[in-house]
Amino acid sequence: MTAPPEFTFLANHPALDFCNTVGEWVDGGAERDQLASHRDLVAWGRQAGLLSPGESEVIRPPRNEARLLARTRAFRGAVYELVSAALAGRRPGPGQVALVGREVARAHSARRPEPVRGSYAWRWTDPAAADRPLLAVALAAADLLAGPLARVHRCSGDRCGWLFLDTSRAGRRRWCSMSTCGNTAKVRRFRRRNR
Repeated sequence: MTAPPEFTFLANHPALDFCNTVGEWVDGGAERDQLASHRDLVAWGRQAGLLSPGESEVIRPPRNEARLLARTRAFRGAVYELVSAALAGRRPGPGQVALVGREVARAHSARRPEPVRGSYAWRWTDPAAADRPLLAVALAAADLLAGPLARVHRCSGDRCGWLFLDTSRAGRRRWCSMSTCGNTAKVRRFRRRNR
């Protein structure tokens, strides 16, 4: 069995890192999808910290992998659209809002409060459910969308479009990563100046 892929986490929020599992969002093309299988989705959830190693081990394979992956990709696109709309100051499409709402509602209905040492903890009703990674990221997306999005930015790279939460003091981060998109932009500027 091959090792699960290693994902890139640079957005400072799991819902944004989830959106960034697509190689390029610009020009309407979602290319190089990193979530090619249910196994990838589970590995992503574990690496994102949404699933513990023990939790990721018990998740059942889906009865219909293609359907779950289509649902996952639709949700990812809808979250990206809602964040993009907020960044552009426009209203997102009602279908995208409804889709995100459905997945968040599914996630909430899949948990119940359980007494723990004088308090309560939210526990999954079916910890081994195949869609558990998707439901976990739906809860993260709900938290992100309900909070201030003023520090969320889209990478300024020519063909990137990745989203990130800018945690820098000045709030002026422009690139998903200085070592990739930022460096590419610096090289282009250098070449233009020296022509």
